[in-house]
Amino acid sequence: MDFCESHLRSLIAVAGLAALCAACLPIDRSPVEATPAFTAALAEADRMTVPPAMPIQAGAARVDITPPGSPPLAGYGNRLGRPSRGVHDPLYARALALRAGDQTVVLVSLDLLAVTNDMVAAVEARVRREVPLAPGGLILAATHTHSGFGAVARRVWESFAAGEYDDAMFRFLVERAAAAAVNAVQALAPARIAWGEASAPERVRNRMIRGGFSDPALPFLAVQRPDGTLVAVLVNFSAHATVLKADNFLLSADYPGALSRALETQGGVALFTAGAVADQTGAPPRADDRFASVDAMGVDLAARVQAARLALPESAWSDRAAVAAWRLPITLPDPQIKLSPHRRLPRLVGDLLFDRRPTVALAVIGDRVLIGVPCDLSAAIGATWKAAATRWGRRAVIVGFADDYVGYVIPSEYYETSHYEARMSFNGPHMDRYLTAVVGRALERLGSFQPVSP
Repeated sequence: MDFCESHLRSLIAVAGLAALCAACLPIDRSPVEATPAFTAALAEADRMTVPPAMPIQAGAARVDITPPGSPPLAGYGNRLGRPSRGVHDPLYARALALRAGDQTVVLVSLDLLAVTNDMVAAVEARVRREVPLAPGGLILAATHTHSGFGAVARRVWESFAAGEYDDAMFRFLVERAAAAAVNAVQALAPARIAWGEASAPERVRNRMIRGGFSDPALPFLAVQRPDGTLVAVLVNFSAHATVLKADNFLLSADYPGALSRALETQGGVALFTAGAVADQTGAPPRADDRFASVDAMGVDLAARVQAARLALPESAWSDRAAVAAWRLPITLPDPQIKLSPHRRLPRLVGDLLFDRRPTVALAVIGDRVLIGVPCDLSAAIGATWKAAATRWGRRAVIVGFADDYVGYVIPSEYYETSHYEARMSFNGPHMDRYLTAVVGRALERLGSFQPVSP
């Protein structure tokens, strides 16, 4: 059972009440393109401009966020919010700060299931007390481990997947995440960067459609000082961090943590971000137990990244690049919580339960663009975005679970199926078209500026 599936527990009581008030309704298939929210979202994308390439500074930091006590784990509803029973491996906030000219981008990778908009707001406010940071310059992204701690999300439905909200735990997380970001900014110094890509087709498969599309790409950003000292490696992979299952009650970063630990033996800070993982599951090497599988998968992926990094030609490295970031607010279509593939609860129910105004985060680093989405995004949709970026002279890296969480986004042809991913698509049948249009407009806008290859 995944994060969103457990939300169904919180909807049972609401569903009963709704049944007394009104009969369930058919799925609303009104074109999203006709809504004012759609036009407003495109207008936000039109405001982006890319600064020229400038000398690069970089800094990185890692802060332990393993919580005290025995908080509930987040990620599987059938754990029923029960407390954790110990720590298998520590959890971290890992941060990378990049500056070129007057533009600073800070990416913080958190060993958590997901982040929320109020968490982002609190971390950003805390960071700004220490260092200057422009709006949109901070991106928080969860690795989506299903064995991280919960109790840090305020909405009632979130408590079924992540335990009852604990304000002390929330403040603990905010302070530690902000410390990682601040430390990374304070460590800024001249650097050079190189983008590269490995591949791991044996380590991922499509869990929704047998034999369906899977994304084997392992894109990475390597950052080092002029003398060659490694500062950081940012790695992205599109497979759910669910090697550990619901019977595990030990805190763990799952395979992303094992990957980061393996890379950090070579120096620097290794950040992991999840890609478009909605329908993608990990395929770890065979091992004696699940924790051994976690380690085996992380080490395997790290070895592929390390080999590709060491093989980068000197021409791949640059001490100059364009750096910029934006946070595009979008208003979601009316929520549609499904009781069956073709019937839904009244809109009022969804309005009470879900954030209606998340953001899409975008960051340009050289000729790459990071696209941060607040959802479980289908890998097939992510592939179309990558293709669109290429047409506009850039390459895209999808960063899932960025800055908020609003459920699953899958291709519309699967929306009215009985697949788990379809049941967890809370924002109507056209959310794929909506996000694709917004991201496409942003990529078009970015493509109108001359890309700078590192």
